[in-house]
Amino acid sequence: MNTDNVWIVALVLILILVGSNFAMFALVRGWVPRNGKKGVGEHLQGFTQSLKREEDTLSELNQRVKSLQEEKKP
Repeated sequence: MNTDNVWIVALVLILILVGSNFAMFALVRGWVPRNGKKGVGEHLQGFTQSLKREEDTLSELNQRVKSLQEEKKP
């Protein structure tokens, strides 16, 4: 086995580990709100609120369909 290649592989592995740790650190820092800025959780609340309205509308429609089906049965 060529020992020169082992050092290259070790160096590449260390660079990948350091780079991925830095990327994860940057990602987590982006999730934390700072200086009045919105965090990711606050941005996601807008999506869940729109889904809640859609769910309420569909629930109302479901109840209306059930009541129409019950009227039609007799």
